[in-house]
Formats: sequence, structure tokens, C-alpha cells
Amino acid sequence: YNREWLNQLANGEGFFENSLKQDSTLVYQTVHGRTVFGGGGIMPDIFVPLDTSKLTTYYLKLENHDIFNQFAFDYSEENHKILSRFKTDKDLLAFLKTQPILNNIVIYAEHKGIKRRSNLIAKSANQILTVTYACIVRDFFGEEAFFKVYLQGDPMIQKAIEAIQKGYAAKEAIVAEKYKFK
Repeated sequence: YNREWLNQLANGEGFFENSLKQDSTLVYQTVHGRTVFGGGGIMPDIFVPLDTSKLTTYYLKLENHDIFNQFAFDYSEENHKILSRFKTDKDLLAFLKTQPILNNIVIYAEHKGIKRRSNLIAKSANQILTVTYACIVRDFFGEEAFFKVYLQGDPMIQKAIEAIQKGYAAKEAIVAEKYKFK
């Protein structure tokens, strides 16, 4: 599966809508009468191109060396007294955004052997911060809070919310109150 996914990315699938392959000989109908095609995995109704522009080699090193989780754990431990005072994930996130987290994680990564790359850090700064905030918030409020922070601003999630609000999703498939913009 992973190899197939990498091959799809190498062939441009995920980046350009016209590069997605469907087998038009394998046609099926869903329970609600929609036409779907077999043989190529799940084909989305709405195409959202992948954006890998923020995934620099520096960011990937942080991810591959588990720096986000390690830093979050250590940061949460060191600052537990202050961070545990927050009653909601939203309040904790607002506080974290006032802290020099980017600088702290870069220094932390340097101590773990990952060389500082200022231009790549600048390019990936928002992604680095988002993942770091999400990992810290998870330490205090759990997985649901993690994903709330991690997926904030995610183009696929935004497009899905937009589609639901415009009525493109079957009413039976959604719980209306869960998908409103806040």
C-alpha cells in the first residue's frame, strides 16, 4: 500500500486532478444511487491537491526523529505547573502562541543532532508550530484536542466543511452540529 501511494505521488497523483486514474470498466452504484468506479481505491468527489510546499527536509528530519513528541513531552513536564492551569485546549493554545516555541524546538533539535537550517525553518515554521502546539495540547487534553489543533486550517478539512454546508453530503452521513465553523 505504501509503495503504491509513493508511486502515485511520483506520478503526480494527488497534485493534479487530471492525473487521477479510474477504471471505467468497473462501475458500481452506492446504496444511495451514486456511481463509483472500482480498481483505484477511494476516489474523492471533490479534488483537493496536496500541498507539500511546507514539508522541507528540516521538517521531515524533525518528524523522522520524533522531535515533536519528545519536545512536547519535555516542554510539558518542565512547564507543567503553568500549563496545567488552563481549563480548555483553546486557552492553552492561545498561551502557547505567545511563547517562543519555534526557537525552543530548534534549539532542542540541535541538542538532538539536527542541524539548524534557517531558510528551511522559515519555510516550514507554520507547520512546525502547528504540530508542536498539537503535541503539547495533547499532553493536557488528549487526542481529540490534538487533532483539533493539528487539522486547523487543513485544506481538505476546510473543503469538506464547505461541501457539507453547501449540502453536497448525504444528510444520513453527517451530524449537522459537529461540522459548523466555530
